[in-house]
Amino acid sequence: MSLPNKPTEEIKKYYIDSELFWAKRFEDRVSCNMWYEFQKITQDMEIKSILNVGIGPAQQAGKWAFLLEKIFGAEEFFNIDIVEKYVEGANASSNPLINRAAVQDVRTIDDCNGVWDLSFWSHGPEHITRADWTVAFEALEKVTKKIIILQCPWGNGYDYDHEHLAKSIEPEEFHAYGYKTLHCGCKGSKDTNILAWKIK
Repeated sequence: MSLPNKPTEEIKKYYIDSELFWAKRFEDRVSCNMWYEFQKITQDMEIKSILNVGIGPAQQAGKWAFLLEKIFGAEEFFNIDIVEKYVEGANASSNPLINRAAVQDVRTIDDCNGVWDLSFWSHGPEHITRADWTVAFEALEKVTKKIIILQCPWGNGYDYDHEHLAKSIEPEEFHAYGYKTLHCGCKGSKDTNILAWKIK
């Protein structure tokens, strides 16, 4: 399913509040429209706990968590990343949405830190090989009670990045794992996204 490129006012305010993107870029940042659609998909779910996979630099970690909390109203967050300095930055933060974090690989995650209503892995599937997708997705299912959300680029817009091990991703690839997808933007550009979800 493809979405229009113009973000809605309702979801735009989440991005403004969280400062994820500059306001002047909203007409280009088509992904915020996808979040509005996804909010409608999950509107009947009670999401009280979220596992955030991939913290990234501390200045970004809090903003993603803020957006998730705004959309889903969750009360409990746990964060993992394979980069130790990102985890250290999160744990040192005064932001209660990100200061529970551990060094852990999504491919080997287990339920020792809990089981979560929603697991969110934004711009992660492209950072492991397709051969590892099965292991990673199965691991996420074991620690997720209600829904898994994945997000990644659509097409070859970031294929130049040596850290992107799975290149030129298409929405249909997630269908084989039981996910539904939305996509938006101009395929192959930097302002494009695939949003995949699986309800348990």
